[in-house]
Amino acid sequence: MRASVHRRVFLTYSASATDAIYCLGMLVASDTSDLHDPRSWTKSAQPVFRSSAATGQWGPGHNSLVRPIYVERGILAAAQVDGTTKSL
Repeated sequence: MRASVHRRVFLTYSASATDAIYCLGMLVASDTSDLHDPRSWTKSAQPVFRSSAATGQWGPGHNSLVRPIYVERGILAAAQVDGTTKSL
């Protein structure tokens, strides 16, 4: 998923396995850079979403960056919450 915000391009991707350690990573680049050049991108040091025993959320993923009319930008993702798939 790719979105341009404040002159930066954000690309989120599925990472890791498809079990409890599943997570989402993110790359960021300037929207004026050559997006085909790997050197233009900076990888986030940590996953942007990951499983959490503290919140009972497991395997977050299937994300979409959204910007509905008259509403601030957001991200929609799915995760297992106490064994049930939920939208976050």
